[in-house]
Amino acid sequence: MAFRFFETEERVSIYKKHMILAPKEVYVVIMSYLEEKKGRPFDLAVDVGCGSGQSTNVLAAHFQKVVGIDISEAQIQESKRVGSPPNVSYL
Repeated sequence: MAFRFFETEERVSIYKKHMILAPKEVYVVIMSYLEEKKGRPFDLAVDVGCGSGQSTNVLAAHFQKVVGIDISEAQIQESKRVGSPPNVSYL
């Protein structure tokens, strides 16, 4: 049986407070790989399981468009409430 743990504002708040972002070096490795394999510009990134959008917003600096997707409507609402750069959207 599936359990949707992050469906309340309280749990979203706890998630956001304790969520650990990947170290900057991880993003550097990813962007270096993309640069080598594809080259710029980077058009679109899709952050699957974006939670409350912290990593989604980090990607915004590197891509023309970023879409954050999460099964939890509460997480998506928190992402929208906090705000993001204009090239970020959430579904």
